[in-house]
Parts: sequence; structure tokens; C-alpha cells
Amino acid sequence: VVTERRRGPASLQELVALLSSDNLAVRLQALQSLHASALAHEDGRSGAIAEGTAPHLVGMLTQLMWFKSEAGLASLQLLLTLSAGSAGRAAEVAAGALAALVGLLSRPSGGERQVLALRLLNTLASRDAGGLSADRIRMELVVQGAVPPLVALLSGKLAPENLALVANALGEIAKNKATSPSLLSFGAVTPLAALLASEDSLPLAQGAWALSWVACTNESRRALYEEGMLPTVVALLRHESPDVQAAAAATIAALAGRDPRGFGSYSVDPTQEEQLDDIGALPLDIQLFAEANIVGVLVELLGQRQEGSKEVQTQAAHAIMQLCAVERLHEPFIAAGALPRILQLLCDGTLLAQGYAGTTLRFLATSKKRLEAIQASIPGPSDGDEDDGGEKHRNIMRKLKHYCY
Repeated sequence: VVTERRRGPASLQELVALLSSDNLAVRLQALQSLHASALAHEDGRSGAIAEGTAPHLVGMLTQLMWFKSEAGLASLQLLLTLSAGSAGRAAEVAAGALAALVGLLSRPSGGERQVLALRLLNTLASRDAGGLSADRIRMELVVQGAVPPLVALLSGKLAPENLALVANALGEIAKNKATSPSLLSFGAVTPLAALLASEDSLPLAQGAWALSWVACTNESRRALYEEGMLPTVVALLRHESPDVQAAAAATIAALAGRDPRGFGSYSVDPTQEEQLDDIGALPLDIQLFAEANIVGVLVELLGQRQEGSKEVQTQAAHAIMQLCAVERLHEPFIAAGALPRILQLLCDGTLLAQGYAGTTLRFLATSKKRLEAIQASIPGPSDGDEDDGGEKHRNIMRKLKHYCY
């Protein structure tokens, strides 16, 4: 190191070579220099990746002597910085970072190391890595045994922000329908459900988002319902935090979903094709949602106009679309004043919200009389709106024709 200082800054190649040193001070200085370079500019990140930094960093996570030292902490920090790009994530996954992180989370460490490991796990599970899709990475995490230690962490005494990181990691794994059932198998539903009683909105929201991804099959929807989720998430629709409201609405949309091939123990005969095609064959009876006093509050959320309301509106529209797939709830939603708000979303909602709104209107347009009622509910100009010469009305009519005629 002294030699490098005397003749000027070491090259990236030389710094990476120093990561194999048996001297802690040498390793630590090399890590700090690489990290400073990676933070300073894109070339620093891409150069460190190209020079093969990832295997050295992952190796330090698996060797207890180095992991417990300052070098272990610096390795995690550098891995997290390099994971900002797809090439960095690909190099880390190829170097065995997933197994290393699972091993790290399986043994008690706590503190900043645990937080960094959770952040890195979330990053790797949420995005593609080179030629690897995020779903492939989620599958590999399950194969490596990531779910049990994450479930165990939920039951530990963690700070609210760390509980949120754990819940988010489980939610990322659940986004892959092939890996989502593993959360049921390893008992994740109960501790995630417990987060919904949190006084802190951060873990509360992340717990609800995770459950919305878990509820992707009839079996998981039944499990969540038996855990008492429906009345809990309905109550959360009135929470003061928009993120909590959006997550609760997303969970309701998931609970109201249906899986035609997953009849399980229901009395529906899977050999009867006409019964398989019956969209009313829900894993949860639609009447449960009607009795949960859910209609009015979802319609209210469609009209929300505060900071963060776009996501709330989008998820509320998703929930309403799922519920309106069954005709029994058409009249309750119309009576609650849903039509003008759905039409408004069709005009100015997010792209997802517009799709949900249009599909809901298609479900509702069951007769000529109903179509006339929908057209009559097209909202006029709001206070403060400039006169657009009827362009807004024409825009909604164009979309209506696309979805309903």
C-alpha cells in the first residue's frame, strides 16, 4: 500500500488484486478506494465489475473472519453500490451472492450488516440481472432457502424500517407465482398478517403489499381469509397513509381474484366444462366482500385527490374491477356512485387505472339500459377547469366505445 501511495493512485486492476491480501488494513483500503471510485462515476462501477470484484466481495461474506471485520461491512456497502446496474447484479449473482446472503441472514448478525444484507437482497430480487430475469432470481432464492430465515426475522425484535425490508423481500419472492406458495409452506402468512397491527405505517404497508402478492392462488386466498385478513384490510382502507390505503386495496384485489383451475376442495366438479367457465366460482364467496362493507369505501378512494392518491386510485380501481367480475355486486357499486368516478379515471387516471376502469365498465355494460346509464354518468367540467370544447367528453366516449361496444 505504501508503494502504491508513493507512485500514485493504484489502478482498478491493482485494487482488485489487493482484495486477496491477508492484511486487513490493505483489504480495507482497497475496498474504500473501489467504493469511492464506484460512487464517483459510472466508469468506476463498470470497471470494478469488469475487473472481477464481485467474487472477492462475495467471498468475504462467506468467510466469518473477514465478514466480522470492517472489511465485511465495506464489502456489503460496495456490493450494494455495484448492484445499481444490471451488469453488477449479474456479476454478483454469478459469484454466489444469493447463497451468501441467505447464509448471512440465517445467522444472527444484527446492526448495519443485517440492514445492508436485506437491502442488497431486495435489490437483487426486484430486478433483472443481465440475462437473468427477476423471476429466475426469486426462484433461486427459494432454492437457496431464503424464506425460512426471512420469516424468522419477522418474528424478531427489529426496528420498523428493518421489518419493512424483510416484508418487502418476502413480497418480492411472492411476485413469482411459482415461488409464492413457498411463503405459505414456511408459515409467512401469520407474521406478515401481524405487521398489519403495527402502529408504524412503513412495516404495515410493506406487510400488506407482500400479502397482496401472496394471494395469487385459491389456496393462498383461503389461507389469508382464514387468518382474518378481509376485515383487517377493509379497515386499513381508511388509514391516514396513502401507501397503506393502496396496499390494502391491492390486497383486496388479490383476495377477490379467481383461479379457474384451483377449485381445490370446493364442490365444483372440475370435469364439468361449463362449471369451469363460470366466473362466479370464486375461492372466496363474493357475498363475503359485500358483507364487509367494502363497496362505499372503495368508491370513495376513487375520488381521492391528495398526495400519493394516484396509486390509491389505481389499486382501488383494480379491486373494484375484480369485484365487478361477478354481476351480484354491479348494483351496489352503481348505487354507491361508482360510475362517474370510474369514468373520470378512464379519462385522467394512470395507464393501469384506465385499463382497470375500462374493464370494469365492460363488466357493468350488461344491457342497453345500463349502457345509457353509463353514458349519462360522464362527468362534466369541474370547477376551475378550462372549457375544452367538449374534448374531454369525446375522449371518454372514444374509450367507452373501445371497451363497451
